Amino acid sequence: MERRVFLKGLLTSSLLAALPIPRLNLRAALPPVGGRAWNYIGIHYPTDPLPGIAGSSATIPIMPTLPNGAYYTAHDWYSGNQDAYDPCVVPNPQPPASVTQGEYVVNKFHPNATDSDRGDNAIAGIVYGTTSRPRVSLPSIMPAAAGTKVFVYGDGTPRPTAYNVNRKVDYSNWAGVDWTFNGSRSNPCWIIGIGEPRIECNETAITNSTHLIVDGIVFDTSVFYGSSFDLDGCQYITFRNSAQYGINKNGLFDVSNSQFVMYYNNEVAYTGYNDGSHNGSDRHGVRPLYGARYVWFVDCHIHSVSGDAMQAGNSANRNPQSESPHFIYFAGNHCHNCGENAVDNKNSYHVVISECEFHDFKPEYNADGGTAVILSNNDEGPWTGFHWIIGSKIYDCQNGIRDSSDQDGEVCYVIGNVLYDITAGALVEQDSNRVNHETVYWVNNTIHNCGYGYLRARQQRSYDSYLEGNLFHNLVHSVFASSGGSGLRENDADSSMHVSNNLMYGNATGTPTTGWASWSNNIVGDSSNEDPRLTNPDLQIFTLGDGSPAIDAVQTESAAFQHFSNMYGMDIRCDYLGNLRNNGSMDIGATESSGTGGLAPPSPPILLGSL
Repeated sequence: MERRVFLKGLLTSSLLAALPIPRLNLRAALPPVGGRAWNYIGIHYPTDPLPGIAGSSATIPIMPTLPNGAYYTAHDWYSGNQDAYDPCVVPNPQPPASVTQGEYVVNKFHPNATDSDRGDNAIAGIVYGTTSRPRVSLPSIMPAAAGTKVFVYGDGTPRPTAYNVNRKVDYSNWAGVDWTFNGSRSNPCWIIGIGEPRIECNETAITNSTHLIVDGIVFDTSVFYGSSFDLDGCQYITFRNSAQYGINKNGLFDVSNSQFVMYYNNEVAYTGYNDGSHNGSDRHGVRPLYGARYVWFVDCHIHSVSGDAMQAGNSANRNPQSESPHFIYFAGNHCHNCGENAVDNKNSYHVVISECEFHDFKPEYNADGGTAVILSNNDEGPWTGFHWIIGSKIYDCQNGIRDSSDQDGEVCYVIGNVLYDITAGALVEQDSNRVNHETVYWVNNTIHNCGYGYLRARQQRSYDSYLEGNLFHNLVHSVFASSGGSGLRENDADSSMHVSNNLMYGNATGTPTTGWASWSNNIVGDSSNEDPRLTNPDLQIFTLGDGSPAIDAVQTESAAFQHFSNMYGMDIRCDYLGNLRNNGSMDIGATESSGTGGLAPPSPPILLGSL
């Protein structure tokens, strides 16, 4: 199936209406469009124009000034620029058979390996190595000039499958070396692994670097901390097809004061503890921190860390609001068995989580464990918001998606996700008791076999919550519940929640229909008339069967879809299987049975304050 992408600020609305809009494939499992590596709902590809302010790399959009109707096209990866390259699929150069200045070949396992000048492996006394006479050790090259290439060979040892299985180091002479690479768009620097070499990196800083591509390296450590990278003051850094294993470092891949960072198809694991007990320190996988802009984490496997798979923003950090991370894309990732959360968004803006798989987040793992996603966590940082989770699958956790926003004007969105086998609350609202006003949209999600569909632990005095087009199926306790000083109350209405176009079946009979801010067009009950006829939920097939009352039952489309289009210029009206949503009559839940498309172009940009 396909989607439509609209780019505002580059074309007028009248031109958009006149032009045929390309319909792109949504499923990463199908052939990507135009040679692209992936295509996820709501995620801008790095070679696209990007949301922000066009024309100047020095002009970074800071909330709440976005949107202004323009797109950021000045970046080096933009496909309209000469010498631009796609950081995900640009092919690796090949190691030289004859000695070549600036190109190093390292293979300690080769019988002819030497760091000595043998004539055919060196130029002007500098040993570069060749495929037939490689170097033994990594070269001393920092700061590295544009076009520098380092080819490193391993012996093909399989990656670790547990904390202490197949852990080793092949090359250790970069362990205490900080990196600076001065690549360019036309001549990037490369570090290329062949046979998955193990390079030791111990809290390595990558500073003031540009256009570096790392591919096929396994980074490990022999010291207590180690095996981490801290990016600072960098642009156009790509890590792909690699792995990082740690011991006790708080953030194996940290991004600060850097922009245009692609972290693609990597494994991140084994930090914070080394025995699998989940009793270690609070140590995270990847962290976009202060000053991070346009950072992608795509198709990664992040697991077995004692903290969060991804933590966006800094806990309890009171730096200026303008320095918080913006435009973080977390898509197609598989995260599981972490001590805390798959995603914990603290002070940050515009974090889009799309088509991820999160499971096995257990309360016994750690004090904050058990919740897969904390969409917004205002208790641990300044003003934050405009976070999205779209088309993702969450299961085998204590809680599914929790929103803890409580700042004036904050808006967050939960759209088109599937949550099943959640012990407590699938959708959870919880925050501190403040007088601010914020808004959350819970739209077109499918909730199956969970303790509670929506669990409110909100003490906020002023907020709006929109529950629209969701399908609640076979809940263990009740659709709605609240908890607070008086304990847990099932079937408790919320006077600040707008409830419309939902289907509630299975322990739904006691659901209140009054006491809400608004209640309209909901289907509630436990008879065959309310059964959504899911195809096979026990096998996690959540499509709608013939005759389902959920088909075409959404009478009013949620404003959340238009908000995304207005802010980012992309239409997300489709399900996680790639089916376009119907015009004017979407199905209830996360899947669409027979989408017709024909979506109109987005409206002109709107001010965030009017959302």
